[in-house]
Amino acid sequence: MPAPSARRCATLLLALAAPSALGLAGCKKSPLGPPPVQDMVQITVDKHGFNPDRITARRGKPLTLVFNRIEEKTCATEVVIASERIRKELPMNTSVPVVFIPERAGELKFACPMNMVVGTITVLN
Repeated sequence: MPAPSARRCATLLLALAAPSALGLAGCKKSPLGPPPVQDMVQITVDKHGFNPDRITARRGKPLTLVFNRIEEKTCATEVVIASERIRKELPMNTSVPVVFIPERAGELKFACPMNMVVGTITVLN
């Protein structure tokens, strides 16, 4: 049996490689870890919830979260950070600063009063 021509080999290789390449194209990149540590974060309340909904902060350093609600139809008309005993109204199209100093490392949740729209603050040492 004669050896396949170079063209046939190339076609065969492409046919075998195409499904792998297509499979890789559909994969999402894995997250690179937590977002960078910030001391001030602008948070928009829109139809999808809090944006961003993941924040990284440092223990013992002041953190300012500035909420701006741009969605009328949401239960997030207030923000609650229960562990810090914080509750603030979020009027439409108004910047509302929330300033506090996280005292413990770990995760803090911020949420609407019904706990349906939620975000996380990861506090690092």
